[in-house]
Amino acid sequence: MHQSTPNRPRRPTGGPVRPSLAVVTLVLLSACAQGPEYQRPEVAVPTAWRAPQIDAADVVNTAWWETFGDADLNRLIQDVLDANQDLQLATLRIEEFDALLQISRAALMPQLGASGEVKRVRYSEQRAVPLPRGTEVISNSFEGSFNLSWELDLWGRVQRSNEAARAELMGREEVRRGVMLTVATAAASSYMQLLGLDDQLAIMRQNLKNRNEALALIDRALERDPADRLLMFYKGVALWAQSERAEALVYSERAQALGFPLGGVVLAYEQARLGNPEAGANDYAVAMSALGAGLSVSDLETIFIGSYVAGEPHERALALIERHRDDGYAPSLLLMLGESERSFEAFERSPTGLSDAYFTRLWTVQPWSTKARQHPAFQGFAKRIGLLDYWRANGWPDLCQAAPAEGPDAFICQ
Repeated sequence: MHQSTPNRPRRPTGGPVRPSLAVVTLVLLSACAQGPEYQRPEVAVPTAWRAPQIDAADVVNTAWWETFGDADLNRLIQDVLDANQDLQLATLRIEEFDALLQISRAALMPQLGASGEVKRVRYSEQRAVPLPRGTEVISNSFEGSFNLSWELDLWGRVQRSNEAARAELMGREEVRRGVMLTVATAAASSYMQLLGLDDQLAIMRQNLKNRNEALALIDRALERDPADRLLMFYKGVALWAQSERAEALVYSERAQALGFPLGGVVLAYEQARLGNPEAGANDYAVAMSALGAGLSVSDLETIFIGSYVAGEPHERALALIERHRDDGYAPSLLLMLGESERSFEAFERSPTGLSDAYFTRLWTVQPWSTKARQHPAFQGFAKRIGLLDYWRANGWPDLCQAAPAEGPDAFICQ
C-alpha cells in the first residue's frame, strides 16, 4: 500500500516577489496624511426666513439703524459701539488671529536667512610673551552666512494649519459681528422704548389737560344750575377717572340722592375697588335697571359680583348672560366680566345698537376695560365697526394712537 501525501502549496518559480516603489510610496503617503479632508456637518436649519427678506444678509451686515433716519439714534449707537469693551476685545482678537494666519501661511514660502559678523581686536603690547614678529596689533575679521530652506508640504501639515488658522479667523470675525449686532440692537431697542415712554407721557399729560378742561366746563354749568343731577353724575365720573375718589363719591351720592340712580355706578365701583363687590352690587343693579337692562335686579347683582370674584360666581354670571344673550346690555356686561372677544362678537350681532353705553364702558378706567382695549381682537373689531376710520378722520382718542410700524391698520391702546 502506498500512503498518499497531502497536497502542499507549490512555490512559484522565479525570484522572490518585491513590492514596487510606487506602491510603497502611496502606502506611506496615505499613512502619513495629516487627517481627512474637512466635511461640513449636516445641520438642521429652517428653509426660509419667517419674514421674506431677499437681501437679509446685506441688511444685517450694514448700519441698519440708519434706515430710521434718526440722527440721535445714529449718534447713540455709534457712541455705544465706540465705548463697548466687549466689541473692542473682539476686534483685537481678530487682529491677533489674522497675524497667526499670516504666520501659518508663511510656512508655505521659502525661508531665506542671512547673518553677518564683524570683529575688530586689538592685542595688548604689554605682555610677558611678545607678539610674534609681523603680527598686527589690531586685526579685523569679517564673517557672513546665507541660508535658504523650503519645506515641501508632502504630508499636508502646513495646509491643515492654514485651514485651522483661517477657520479661527472667520469664527472670530463672526463673533465680532455678533457682539456688534447685539450691542446695536440693545441700544436701538432701549432708544425706541424711551421714545414710546415719552409718547405715553405726552398722552397722559394731554389726558389730564382734557379732563381738567371737562371739569371746568362742568363746574361752570353747575354754577348756573347747582341741582342738575346729570352734571353731578358727570363730575363724579370725571373725578373718578382722575383718581380723586373722595370728591367723586360726594358728587355721585348727591346725584343718587336727587333721584339719579346712575350715581350708584361710581359707588359700586368704589366698593369693588375696596375688595367688597357685594356691598356695591345693589347700587349697580338699580342703576342698570334704570337704564333699561332686561335682567332682574338680582341677576344684575350676580353679574356684578361675578365681574370681580373668580370661580363659581364668575361662571354663574356668564350663565345668566348666556340666557339673556339678546339683551341690549349683554355686550357691556360681557365686557365687564373680562370676556373681551365674546363682548365684541355680541356687540356686532346686537340689533339694539346701544353704542353709547357700550363705548362708555369701553373707555372706563377699570381693569376689564383696559384688558378689552389691549386685546388683539380689538384691532379687527375697531376696523369692522368703522371706529378706526372715525379716529383717522376726527383724531385719535386719548388712550390710543396709531402704530404704523406694526401695520397700516395697527394701533396701540393704554
